[in-house]
Formats: sequence, C-alpha cells, structure tokens
Amino acid sequence: MNEDFHNLFFITDMDGTFLPSTKIPLEIDLKAVDEFKKRGGKFAFATGRIFQASYSYLDLGIANAPCVLANGSHIFDPVKKETLYRENLSNEAFRVVDFIYENFPDVSVEINTPDDVVVCRNNYNEQKHIDTVGFKKWREDNITNVKNLTLTKILFAGRSKEITELENYLKEHPFDCGNFVRSSNHFYEILPKGCSKGSAIKRLRTFYPPDMKFIAMGDFYNDVEMLDEADFAVCPSNAEEDVKTICDYICQNSCENGAAAEIIQKIIGDSRFGG
Repeated sequence: MNEDFHNLFFITDMDGTFLPSTKIPLEIDLKAVDEFKKRGGKFAFATGRIFQASYSYLDLGIANAPCVLANGSHIFDPVKKETLYRENLSNEAFRVVDFIYENFPDVSVEINTPDDVVVCRNNYNEQKHIDTVGFKKWREDNITNVKNLTLTKILFAGRSKEITELENYLKEHPFDCGNFVRSSNHFYEILPKGCSKGSAIKRLRTFYPPDMKFIAMGDFYNDVEMLDEADFAVCPSNAEEDVKTICDYICQNSCENGAAAEIIQKIIGDSRFGG
C-alpha cells in the first residue's frame, strides 16, 4: 500500500457533509482524517460559514491546509493562521437588500462583514442559524445604519417556501451586483461576483504543484461548482439528488454515520489514488 499521499488534497463541505446534525465531528471521521494526514494528504474544509462561525473548528487542528470560507470569498490557512485571499461584496448589493426587505417581509437579512454580523429583521430560521453556528458576536440593527459597512456576503433566511419564491424571483429579475447561491433549504446568499467554492478550488490549485489532485465532497447546490472543478467528486448519501448526479462516488454512509471516513478509506485502498 502506498504510504505517500502528498499529492492529494481532500476538501469537504462542513454542514451536512462532514458535520452531523449535532455539529460535533464524529470520532470515526477524525481518526480517518488523521490517518490520511499521516500519509501526507492535505485536508481542508470548504464551507458557507464565515470565519467567525468556522474558527472553533479550524482551531481544532483538523485541517492542515488552506480552507475555503464564506462559500468561496475567503481562503484562510489554519496552520499559519492567516488569510490568503479575500474578496469583498460590492455595496451595490444593498439594492437587493432594500428590495427584499420591502417585498419579502418574512425573510431575514444577515449582513456579514470581516469582523461583524448584523441581523436586520430576525426570524425563526435566522435565530436557529445563529444558535447553531455559535456566533460569539452579533447584533441587530436597521438596514439604514449598515450601508457603509464592508461586506463579505449577505444571507437571507426564511422558511423553505419563502426562500424558493425569493430564489425564483431573483432568477427571473436578476440584479447584477454579485453571485447568488442557494446554500440550504432555508438560506439564499449574495457573494462577491465570480466567487464560489469552485472558483476557490481554482485559486487553491495555484498554491500547489500541477500534480496535486483535488478530491471534493459536498451535499448541496452551493457545492456543485466545487464538485465540478475537483478531479474526483464525492457526496454523502444524504446529498441532494441533483448533486449525486455529478459525483464520481456516492457514499453509502451519510454525514450522520461517517461518510468522510468512508471516502478516506476508499482513497487509501484505491489504486487510482496510489493505494
């Protein structure tokens, strides 16, 4: 068995892929990741979470390579503890915020900046999001008071039906001020133009030799561009059906019972990866 995986970079989505519903990493996955890293592999996260909502995991030492945050607009090296890339969202995005605030009264607006989280009009799904990711610092404010802030991304939260209506409307009446992505059944986001998890993988490639192979794992629509860009695409069994159709391998396990460990064991034993 080949012990050297120095040319393999395994990058996985967090919520719904690596993290189970408890948001506590599974011991079986952590052991598999450790084994992969001992053999020289690079392991990283690619998440929609901003830095403030990701740092508790980055600080655990699970990842040994640069991680993609905020759905592609931020690349952070948890080993060197430094930002390698960051793209800000144009304040033109507030045109969309004003429209949604007026026409979708049940949808919340979460403003993400490099240092702050501001919620304009809270609701059940937004508060659940705040509690789940564990923001250490956030505040509520009026939209008129935040329009001078530097934007990382904007997140809209609501019931699935409301977010679907919002998504469909914006597809039919597009605003040319950012990259729009559905990141969960209850979230819709505006990212900086050209930013996605896929564009971040392209940027990560420039940090490594040409023979570095990227294995990506994800479960939802905001992972699609990353999976397309990867050399080998994987998803857990709980992934959306449309996501499964573009993957090279569909795990038998879900995020709840060790999908990450399953694919790592496959990597270690599969001759295509040197095992």
